[in-house]
Amino acid sequence: MFRPTCQTCAANLLLLLVLHWMLAAGGCSAETDDCLEVKTAYMMRQIGPVDLVPNKPKTGETLVVCDHQGPSCCNNKMEDSYMAAVRAETQQRIRSYSFELKYLLAGHIRAFQGETLVVCDHQGPSCCNNKMEDSYMAAVRAETQQRIRSYSFELKYLLAGHIRAFQETFMSLASFTSNMTSSLFDSSYSTLSSDCHPLVSQLFKEIQLHLAGDAGSSLELAVRRFYDDLFPLVYRRLLNPGMGHTPPLSSSPTNQDECLRMTRQDVSPFGPHPRLLIGSLSRALDPGRALSRLLGLAGEVVNATDKVALGRECGRGLVRMQYCSHCRGLTLIRPCTGLCVNIMRGCLVGVSELGGPWTSSVVLLQRLATMLATSSSHNTMELALLSVRSHVNDAMLHAQLHGPRITAT
Repeated sequence: MFRPTCQTCAANLLLLLVLHWMLAAGGCSAETDDCLEVKTAYMMRQIGPVDLVPNKPKTGETLVVCDHQGPSCCNNKMEDSYMAAVRAETQQRIRSYSFELKYLLAGHIRAFQGETLVVCDHQGPSCCNNKMEDSYMAAVRAETQQRIRSYSFELKYLLAGHIRAFQETFMSLASFTSNMTSSLFDSSYSTLSSDCHPLVSQLFKEIQLHLAGDAGSSLELAVRRFYDDLFPLVYRRLLNPGMGHTPPLSSSPTNQDECLRMTRQDVSPFGPHPRLLIGSLSRALDPGRALSRLLGLAGEVVNATDKVALGRECGRGLVRMQYCSHCRGLTLIRPCTGLCVNIMRGCLVGVSELGGPWTSSVVLLQRLATMLATSSSHNTMELALLSVRSHVNDAMLHAQLHGPRITAT
């Protein structure tokens, strides 16, 4: 009687192993030009570090198990990760099947012993006992926490990808416009060139921090500091060159330089152009800054839910939802949706206050993303950064035009 059953179990386990290896091997073959699907599957199943998966199929990698002709999305380290994962999964399935069989037999033996259950108590004989209830409690807590971590991991990965893509796009644009602005001094104001390059670099560094959502950055202060530091150079070398050579920025500033910096806003040598630059950048970059900060806040909320603790009452509710039917021998019954929602709502009561802010953040993210996705908003950000050069040039021309008034002040 037991020999055919054991042979069937062995055959099923062998089939499982073959299916796992087919999945692992199938993920390595490269039928497309990139390995995005392989990387996604590798990350979703948490096989190992996702950076092991190449972005493009490669040739020349000698594989031991999944060897095939043509380029491959796999390497030896990935094969090792697949090996460890499939072994762990198969062993877990074997333990699960043997656990069910063991407790099914034990339940029938003890069905009429009249054991009093704490969580799954019901009229009539039961396949469960107190130790099984404790095991169910531990198992269901571990399963639920693993699912929460899995869902939050996927969401964090998605958010991190959006943050990285957004920042890379506009940080590269900021770097390009920084070089353009520096070239203005090289071509038109060569006497200021060497000392103005650090000023331009610092200005665009502050712009990048502002766009990334840095709480300590101020666009207005950055622009004002740039023109404050620029004024002594312009005054000594363009407006009043007879005063001698201005010391380089790396040396200690003179008292006269400090005086010029402090009086720059009162003298207004650059006219309205600093204020116009602040307004142009603020209007264009504030939506991008808000998007960066919202994405960062969303990541913090996900981290908070990742660390949620499941109490004892939550564990009892989860056992009633998933395993109490097993005590009656009904292992295929699924709980109703309403019961699932109510129990999970009770389990997550510790983070329920995040529901409202999270919903508002998602709505605001959708609006900002839609606005930034339109060509007009995207072009506005590009044009604002590209116009920094012209704003600075206009300010320099204004100072030269009003040089006599400025030097006489």
